[in-house]
Amino acid sequence: MAAVLFCMMAMTAIMPSAVGADGDSFWVERHPPGAPSTDIVYNEWQAPSDGEVYLEIHNAGMASVTIGMVDDASNTLLSQTIRFQGDGSAVIPSTSVSVTGGTMYTFSAIPGGPPGCGGTLLVCFEPTSAPSTVTYRIYDMFEEPWGPWWDYRVDSSTWDTERILPTSSGDVTYLYSLLHNPSGDLSDQGLIYAPYRYSVDAVNLGTMNVHDPVLMPTVGSAVAGAAVSMDVYFQYLYMDGGDWTNVWIPEYGTAGEFATVSGISSDPSTWVDDVETTHLAYNDGYMTGTLIEVTMNREAAEEWLGMPQTADPLSWWASEGDDYLLDWEAWILTQGNDVFDIWCGYEWPYETLGTVVKLGMDGDDVVLNIGHVSWGYEALITRWMVHADVSMHQPYMEDFAMTVDYRESDVDLAYDGVAQWSLHCVKQYDAPNEPDAPCAWAWEPIALDYVTKVNHPSDYEPYVDLEYTSWNCGDVGYGTKVGYEYTPVEMDLAVGRMLVIEFPTDAVVGYSAEQVPADSILKVWNGDLTEYTSRQYYGPMSLGYMNLNGNGYTLSGNVLTIEGPADFAYPHPDNMDCLYHGAPWIEFNVDL
Repeated sequence: MAAVLFCMMAMTAIMPSAVGADGDSFWVERHPPGAPSTDIVYNEWQAPSDGEVYLEIHNAGMASVTIGMVDDASNTLLSQTIRFQGDGSAVIPSTSVSVTGGTMYTFSAIPGGPPGCGGTLLVCFEPTSAPSTVTYRIYDMFEEPWGPWWDYRVDSSTWDTERILPTSSGDVTYLYSLLHNPSGDLSDQGLIYAPYRYSVDAVNLGTMNVHDPVLMPTVGSAVAGAAVSMDVYFQYLYMDGGDWTNVWIPEYGTAGEFATVSGISSDPSTWVDDVETTHLAYNDGYMTGTLIEVTMNREAAEEWLGMPQTADPLSWWASEGDDYLLDWEAWILTQGNDVFDIWCGYEWPYETLGTVVKLGMDGDDVVLNIGHVSWGYEALITRWMVHADVSMHQPYMEDFAMTVDYRESDVDLAYDGVAQWSLHCVKQYDAPNEPDAPCAWAWEPIALDYVTKVNHPSDYEPYVDLEYTSWNCGDVGYGTKVGYEYTPVEMDLAVGRMLVIEFPTDAVVGYSAEQVPADSILKVWNGDLTEYTSRQYYGPMSLGYMNLNGNGYTLSGNVLTIEGPADFAYPHPDNMDCLYHGAPWIEFNVDL
């Protein structure tokens, strides 16, 4: 008598209902003539999920065995005779059969050989890998408010490149000046942008897993059975309200449960005050506050933290927490400044401004909370998403929330945030080049990099000497060739990936497409917005020109959907290895 076994490779513990003397055996034996027992044996088995199944025959003296398999409608799926060629202890697999999860199947086996010979048949099941899907969604155009951190940027002598353009409809738009100190002549270059929300929902993504998490370090070898759930939230910080007042001070403003880095504060009770005094008082509008919560089973805590599964977590943390935090900060600095060098997408190195960590328990799970104030986290997480083939679109993001469920072979990952600097106002593609031409809001995918620097890699490098014709509303160089203020990127869609864009159904603001006087941008910086507000008009939005490289799409009401596979292209005529604009390029007309 031998149990009906599942091959270990199947990694499943679902027990079938077996037909036999005791319900636990799938032993086949050749009986002598006249014996009361029949030679044929049946075994019922239910597939736990879609996959492939086969029988592994462990011979015990048989010359051959004939095996069969039928489904619950009595359709024959397998009929095979395996001959052992005199090898009385051979282990031979049958042909595999595709099965459907939840369906009952019946195996049969008839031994051949001398009386008393037999064998054990193991049911080996391997689940079909679930398909990977990624959905990119663009929505809430014009709806995201201008956060207080933008005021810090206006006050900065280095990053003062935007001004809000008020609208009577409440639509949020802003003027971007390539020069933070406009000169008032044709050397100025400007674009009118609008914010939107960008979300990514990835299921069964195989480019990350619990042993290669990308977003966090591991400190030990892979541990079988590790599983992690992780939440990340970041926002630009400002004092007197927002996350700093409502989250950071309540969460990290008390002593007794934190490990902190030296250099900010050695006393957890003063950490918040020290960060505020040392850094936030000199905020340039780009300081990010990142809140990370990592929930690990004990196997994952061993792999990610180095915590032995036999250790008492809180006692272990009391002795090891400070060292872990120092190691974590060293890791993220290496990630931001070496492995995924952010400089050319940020114009500054990755810099930690304070990190605080606490450890707790949720049942048997270990929960790690990290509060991290930095320059550059928003750029680094964008680099990580490109590295893991999650998103080639790389906008600067605000109000960013991410969840990741890590498994041993893949992850489910979703994030959502406000996206900036990639939805801009242009002349409608087929509109005449004449005053008061109607506009469109053009969306295109962009790369993070927008400058170059010696000894730092940059996707912008090939675009330094390239130009494009500006049909950007509000630009003093409108209708002429201008340099690239950004790096276009090609956002191809593989099978299972989909781009969904939801555009507004009510009237939105537009800006007449025409050249503005040379001193227009300087006037805005001096407080006079009339060159722009006088060109505002309002109208319904409709789908306009698209460069999809021949790929199809569907339009249902105000929802545009493009499904993969889709290979986009928008080659630059002066350098076919570069893009003229981001691909796909999609315009949404503001109708007069």
